[in-house]
Amino acid sequence: MNRKLLWTGVLWLSACRGADTKIDDPFIDDVDGDGFMLGEDCDDENADVNPDMAELCNGLDDNCDGSIDEGLSDVDADGVCDELDSESCDGVDNDGDGEVDEEFEDGDGDGIADCVDGEDCDGLDNNGDGDIDEGYVDTDGDGIADCVDSEECDGLDNDGDGSVDEDLSDVDSDGICDAMDSEECDGQDNDGDGVVDEGQSDVDADGLCDAMDTEECDGVDNDGDGSVDEDLADADSDGLCDALDTEECDGVDNDGDGSVDEGLSDVDSDGVCDALDSEECDGVDNDGDGAVDEEMTDTDADGLCDGLDSEECDGLDNDGDGSIDEGLADSDGDGTCDALDSEECDGLDNDGDGSVDEGMTDTDGDGTADCVDSEECDGLDNDGDGSIDEGMSDTDGDGLCDGLDTEECDGLDNDGDGSIDEGLPDSDSDGIADCMDSEECDGLDNDGDGYVDEDLSDDDDGDGYSFCDGDCDDTDADTYPGAPETVPGVDNDCDGVVGNTLPVAVPELLTMGTLYTCDTFQLDASSSYDLDGDPIYDYQWTLESAPTDSFSDDDDIDSATDISPWFVGDDEGTFTFGLVVGDGSDDSELATLDVEVVSRGWNTDPVADAGSDSSYSESVSCSFGGYTYVCDTCSTVVFALDGSGSSDDDGDALRYNWSTSSSYATISDPSSSTTSMTVSGIETEYGSVTSETITIELDVGDCEGSWATDTIEIVFECEGT
Repeated sequence: MNRKLLWTGVLWLSACRGADTKIDDPFIDDVDGDGFMLGEDCDDENADVNPDMAELCNGLDDNCDGSIDEGLSDVDADGVCDELDSESCDGVDNDGDGEVDEEFEDGDGDGIADCVDGEDCDGLDNNGDGDIDEGYVDTDGDGIADCVDSEECDGLDNDGDGSVDEDLSDVDSDGICDAMDSEECDGQDNDGDGVVDEGQSDVDADGLCDAMDTEECDGVDNDGDGSVDEDLADADSDGLCDALDTEECDGVDNDGDGSVDEGLSDVDSDGVCDALDSEECDGVDNDGDGAVDEEMTDTDADGLCDGLDSEECDGLDNDGDGSIDEGLADSDGDGTCDALDSEECDGLDNDGDGSVDEGMTDTDGDGTADCVDSEECDGLDNDGDGSIDEGMSDTDGDGLCDGLDTEECDGLDNDGDGSIDEGLPDSDSDGIADCMDSEECDGLDNDGDGYVDEDLSDDDDGDGYSFCDGDCDDTDADTYPGAPETVPGVDNDCDGVVGNTLPVAVPELLTMGTLYTCDTFQLDASSSYDLDGDPIYDYQWTLESAPTDSFSDDDDIDSATDISPWFVGDDEGTFTFGLVVGDGSDDSELATLDVEVVSRGWNTDPVADAGSDSSYSESVSCSFGGYTYVCDTCSTVVFALDGSGSSDDDGDALRYNWSTSSSYATISDPSSSTTSMTVSGIETEYGSVTSETITIELDVGDCEGSWATDTIEIVFECEGT
């Protein structure tokens, strides 16, 4: 036996027994009865500890070999056999039970105790330190590692993939997610809240923000640019667009409807509003000032202007024609009208009272005063001169006054009975005896010579009418049936009445010098006159003929009823104008004027400008009708068309022609430079937007026949909601 070991065991045993036990001799008896003496037994008080024992896992040196629990299972190799070992949180099966770190906390439930677990990027506290995914990249610094973070609309790269706010709602597709986006005036829902352009400036409060709005003629700054109704049609250039303008009496189309001064006071209904009208002598308040015919000539100062006044028997020139009491009853024809005349012994009813020479001597009592009585063939002193039948007609000179004579065929009233040659042959039964009759144009043998109408069929004055044709003066070529009344006091038309003399039209050219194609020149009718002295009231100009290549007609005479209208010669050659004037009763005969126009030798094509494109949009209400939705009809909208920007470098007057192929659109005045287009009849469906693009074409032509074209588009959108 190794004494050193034995001694060591004694010392150990002594230590086990306590300090009070004293072993003087290391070689003592077998105290524990295990067959080994104290010196041989490392623990003589424990029979289970001796050199013959097998090592057990009990923390003892069971076989007294100086090692404790050697050779026994020690999975974690920490020197403590498994059965005595306790599990430590070290990732090792310390107690050899086949389990690792059992009973230690495993917060993420992955079978690895927190104390030895490593942190994974999985949104869990893998190592149980109270932190989640620590050590992993957290790009947006929100405490959630990129690997488990999800993208949010915050302008950050939440998931660390290098993209910001990807795959999030971006209604307007501008690359900024809705929650981060701010609303802009662009007709889109930028921030994805279901509302478009909210919070944007909308000066006219029409629901369309300014930058998307277009100016309308409503007196409001629709597009928010600080200007009101800019660039809209303003026919009179007064700064007020046509749709808001009202017509004024100024000879201008203020409201741009193509009419001038319509709807304004025009008391005399002559087409000229009162404020521009001038007073005429017509019994009407022409200028609408409440006074009639003021400042008109009133020769007799009776308050009625001469042109309307009628002559009265008052010794005054009532109608201002320079004559006094003309046309009034003047029974005795002495120039003094009856009401002013006094009775004279002259065989006339001087005072127009129906009685002649009343109060005068009447010797024969025949009702005729002697002073004016004429002798009659009656055997009486008719004139009171003391002689009987003196001075009586004795047509046949037989010394017997006619009334007492007997008829003879001598063409005389022999018997003074008012009939000539009565009782004598009268072939044509006209009351004139053949012997005294003259041939008439009546198809009868008036003179009884056996011939009919001899010497009466000739046309002596060359006017195409003979006496037989009704020519009442076959010596005057201006007098015949139906002839115009051209000579005062003459029955030119042979109707038995001396009528109103026709006025005379005198057309003249007011513009002097050589006229070139496309020049504007002025005609003039101021030299026209009336032989009766009547004023000229009416003027009517016509274009009787034009050069072969001219496009002009009557409508191209500017104000063809004016005394001095304007005209543009659109081709070289002769333009023949006709003029008829009227005096209020009759029109003149047509008079013509030839105007020569020469080619100017150049022309620049015009430039057409139809204005700007525009758009309109609205929403209409739809209601469920039982089987489907029924939507209101889209509004009828009037768009202003303005071609006034068209031009011609030559300064030529322009022709305009607006047109569109859209069945929904109607242009009010296609030939005007500025007009309007009405769009109606467009329908839509529930939940959809109907869009109609209307193309408008403007053709502009100059007087040389050159044309230019421009087009614009109007987009009309209507949504059913």
